[in-house]
Amino acid sequence: GEGLAFLQLFRETSADADEEATRNSLSPNTWDDFCKNVGKGKVEAMCVVDFPYADEGGLNLKGGKTGDREERLLERMYVFKDVTLGEDTRVVLHVHTLRKWVDRGAIASKDRADKMTSANVRIAEIVDGEWKQGKEN
Repeated sequence: GEGLAFLQLFRETSADADEEATRNSLSPNTWDDFCKNVGKGKVEAMCVVDFPYADEGGLNLKGGKTGDREERLLERMYVFKDVTLGEDTRVVLHVHTLRKWVDRGAIASKDRADKMTSANVRIAEIVDGEWKQGKEN
């Protein structure tokens, strides 16, 4: 599906990027193994979540508070289960887009991430009964 297509694109284009920035919180072996597992059919797309992105410390887009004009952009998160990593671990792909958060309802779900600006990958694990994502480098 859409998430696996983004992973393929991310894998193909990340070879030219700085290794540490590309892999973010994944170790090089985990990233390489994950990419191989996508090709072997051992990775399952679990869910897609859209949410507003304010780029705090960067663009500082306003929104979400009473009286604010909504300026935030749409960020999409794809969650994958790699069967080799176990039940309590997921691989999470975050995609930043140029789509305005306020316009999301008028855009077909499949088209909301068609204008990407960046992507990053993280590991999510269950810690103290809750899912926690590794920090982005």
